[in-house]
Parts: sequence; C-alpha cells; structure tokens
Amino acid sequence: MESCKSSKIYPGIKPMRRLPQIFMVALILLVCLIAVADDREMADLFHNAGVKALESGDKEKAAGQFQKALKRYPTHPDAVVQLGIIFTSQVDISGLTKLYGEWLKAFKGLAQPSRKQIEVSVKLKSRLTDLYELEKINKKYSKKFAALGRSLKRKDKDAALKAYANAMEIDPGNSSAARDYKKLAGAEFDSSDKSKGPVGKKDFKLGKLVVSEDYSTPSNHWYQRDNFCWYKNGKYFVQSEPGFTYSSRYEEKFRPSDFYMEVELRLLEKQTEGAAGGFLFCHNSDGSCYFYMITFEGKFGAWVNSRTTGKKDFTGKEVGPPQKLTCSATSKHIKKGKSKNLLAVAKVGTKMFCYVNKKKILSFEDAAVSSGCVGFMVNPGSKYEYDNFKLYEVAPLDSGKDGK
Repeated sequence: MESCKSSKIYPGIKPMRRLPQIFMVALILLVCLIAVADDREMADLFHNAGVKALESGDKEKAAGQFQKALKRYPTHPDAVVQLGIIFTSQVDISGLTKLYGEWLKAFKGLAQPSRKQIEVSVKLKSRLTDLYELEKINKKYSKKFAALGRSLKRKDKDAALKAYANAMEIDPGNSSAARDYKKLAGAEFDSSDKSKGPVGKKDFKLGKLVVSEDYSTPSNHWYQRDNFCWYKNGKYFVQSEPGFTYSSRYEEKFRPSDFYMEVELRLLEKQTEGAAGGFLFCHNSDGSCYFYMITFEGKFGAWVNSRTTGKKDFTGKEVGPPQKLTCSATSKHIKKGKSKNLLAVAKVGTKMFCYVNKKKILSFEDAAVSSGCVGFMVNPGSKYEYDNFKLYEVAPLDSGKDGK
C-alpha cells in the first residue's frame, strides 16, 4: 500500500521521458529566433544601401534595395515607407497597391505588431487614397488638354502638339492623346518616305518582332536616372553634360546576338559642336561594344571598342582625338538640325549594317564582340529624344531559315 501511495505522490518517471522532446522544441525555437534576427540584420543593410542610393539620386537602385530588404524581412517598417514614397513620387498606383497588399499580408501574420508598424499601415493607405484621387483629377484634365489638341491641330500644329504633350504628361495612360500626338508629330517624318516596314531585306532575313516600345508608359526595361535619362510625354530622353559621354541600356539580361533594331531620333538641345546620338550594342561589363551615331550637322560614325582591338573607326574618316567618338563621315540622307531621323542598325553574325531614314549608309564586318546588351548613346553636351523603338530577330540570307 505504501508503494502505491508513493507512486501517487511522485508520478515522476513519465514526464522525464518528455524532456528530450521539450529540449528539441526549445532548440528549434532558438534557431528560428536566430534566423529572424539574421533576416532583420540583412534587411537593415539593404535598407541603408537604399537610403544611400536615394541620397545620390538613383531612385531605381534605391527601390531595388528596399525591395530586397522587404524580401528578407517583410515587416521592415522603414523599408516599406521609403518604397511607398518612391511609388508615390512616381504616381505608380499599381506599384503602391501591390506594396500595400503585400504589407497587409505580412502585417496580419504578426502576433504583436509594434506601434511603428501600425502607423506604417495607416500611412500607406493614406498615400494610396491620395493617388487614386490624383488619378481621377489627372484623367479629367488630361482629357481636356487632348480635346484642346484636337481643336487646334488644323489651325496651329505646334500648339496642338503642346496640348497633346500636356495631356500625356498629366496622364501617361491617355492612349488616345498619345496616338493623336504621334500621328500629328509623325507627319514630318512620314512625308519624306512613304515606304513601310523595316529595311534591310536585301541584307538579311527578318524574323519576329521581339521588343516594341512607344514609351507611352514608363517601364523598368529602360534605365532611368535623374538628369540623364527619363520618360516624359510619351518619349524617352537621354542627355549628357559637356565633356561627358552617356549611355542608357535596355535591361541587362536581354543580350541578343543577331538582330535588327530601329528608333526615331531627334536632337533637342546642344551645348557643344559635334553633339551626337544613336545606338550602342553588344555592350559588356568590361566596356566592349559597338557604337553607331549621327549628328545634327548631317554626319555619322561607327566604332568598336574592345580589349583586343581598342577603339576602331569603321568609316575611315574620323578626325578627332582618339579618346572621343567624333562623327566625321557625311550622308545626304541624314536630316539636319532638330529634324526627326529614323536610325537603324543590324548585326548578322560578324556583318553590321547601318541605316538612316531607310537608306543604308554603311556596312562593315568585325568579330571583336559577339553579343551583349543594346541601348542608346549620346555624345558630350547633347540632349536627344527617342521614340518607337523596335528590335527584330534576323538570320543570314543563306541560312535556310524562313524570314517573315
């Protein structure tokens, strides 16, 4: 009987068997806490990098850093606030809506949200509400400017273009204003050459259209940086300061080897003689690439820069310092001054073909660089407007592949 009483007073052996299980649970919790701490620490590093990028004026890089911070720690209050400010400044309603939804999803999973995290939710909702109201107002006034443009297009072309430009600036999504603007602005270019479609049928077989950009809506495909490259009024602008050459590239992961590309190009401002704009292609991280540019004076140039060959001019007429890209060859097909020119270039294996206003003005062969990303280039002291960019696949005429 005593032993039975003793077993009731000391039920003891069974709980001892559960100690290893309790220990394992505690260990798992400790590992999880350490992992969360590491995620928060990494998120702080990304956030700080984003703040530095903002201070240098690079919003695109800053947004990328803040997004990395939120990926590591979805409820990082400072990162989400900074990213919300960027979306608000860009009037990016879809971006801010997605950010707010992701934040709410992460926020609801918190057992005890901090006061700061609660305040962030209120701020994001307030910003989103403001943007929706702004969008309504913008659409209303954008329609008014578009109507003004339609009423002026037969009386005063310049005033009509300005009205359409205002409509698109207020509401980049106003597709009817964008179409009317392009139709009216394109009359100058279309009157010179009524032929349609890309050029180069005698030089290669044209394949499918891979990229088409009318720049009516800003996207992340093209690099954007204050005072150097940006979207506005359904156009893409690239400019460079005197003494400084600047390039803007399509997304780095897009690296075609053989292609045909074209773009409408117009000089807007020049601070130095020889201001030029055009393409760069087959660009790589070591700086190797090809260039093809024209000037407002009716000149053009084409070069390669690589580690093996250095800088090489393919026109054979360059006159200027070796460290600069000086357009020295001339062509009657280039419209001078601030007129619009259709610039095009094709790379088919080691063969290159350069066109302006649907006329081939240069061809050459070179194997220094095989592939890389594509983009635009401007010489020192110039500001250029780019529009209607297209890039096609191509194949050699004797490849046996069907062109379209």
